[in-house]
Amino acid sequence: MNLDFYEAIEITTENWDEYFEITDEGKFSENAFGEVEVFNYYQYLSLKEEYIDKFSNSLSKLVMELDFTYGKKGCEVDLPNKKYTLLDSYEVDTYDRDSSDYTFNYSNYENEEYYRTTLMSSYFNKDNGYLSDFKTDMEVIRVKGTIYLLK
Repeated sequence: MNLDFYEAIEITTENWDEYFEITDEGKFSENAFGEVEVFNYYQYLSLKEEYIDKFSNSLSKLVMELDFTYGKKGCEVDLPNKKYTLLDSYEVDTYDRDSSDYTFNYSNYENEEYYRTTLMSSYFNKDNGYLSDFKTDMEVIRVKGTIYLLK
């Protein structure tokens, strides 16, 4: 790969949000009969839309450390109609994961969503009406890396 075609951009704690944003998405899954059975809620670190077509995932590398609180988030889900509403209710978990640092690498994704990586995957517990392992109060502690964008 010829690096002359790319601009190398250093990503730091001070500038990460110029290129990335935290996005979220609810996803419904169907069983073999086409019935909606499962709802999961995700938060991603996503490259901003204006950079996606220029981004080289094979060259870019990024590490981010986050601080957050784990808990249960209230949620109303209408599975048959594929609709959901996040509620204001939130309960901090009482086990050892109340708050933690999270570090991940953002590089070399081979799928169609190469421009984002999962920060949180939360499963909807339909018996209790909450999303488990929901991260809240996310704070970026530090970031380092380099991304490569076509000139």
